[in-house]
Amino acid sequence: MNFGETLGYLFVNDSKLIFFSINSLANSGCRLNCLSSFNDFSVINDWFAEKFDANDKDKNPIFNTNEIDNVIAKYGTQYVMKIGIVNYRSKTGIKRTYYYGFIYDIKDNDIVYKRYVVYRDKDSKDLINAKVYQTFHELKHSK
Repeated sequence: MNFGETLGYLFVNDSKLIFFSINSLANSGCRLNCLSSFNDFSVINDWFAEKFDANDKDKNPIFNTNEIDNVIAKYGTQYVMKIGIVNYRSKTGIKRTYYYGFIYDIKDNDIVYKRYVVYRDKDSKDLINAKVYQTFHELKHSK
């Protein structure tokens, strides 16, 4: 199992542990009969590419709205979560792990949730598992 598959497994497993419903479109676990999910994943990634090309303070126009509307209708939600881990090692050997989780409203072109944490060491499966679990727990129990 590669890192992407491990990460995808943690997302799905942690969400089940706290009865938090998700639809994962991550292409790392894609096997047979997943062309539709892969296409939806591609549409969402195109949306992110357009979103990130602009200034953070602006609500730049997103041009693939017909495709986005189809994805929203198919999954019954306009919210998309993007979670990631970035490992950094400086030239002096200092290690950092950056964990982020964002929820975007792809219909209204807005960020509705942000979680960004920096750790003073490299990542581990246990650290990532804990952060993903905490994120889902926080979302489930937020007001």
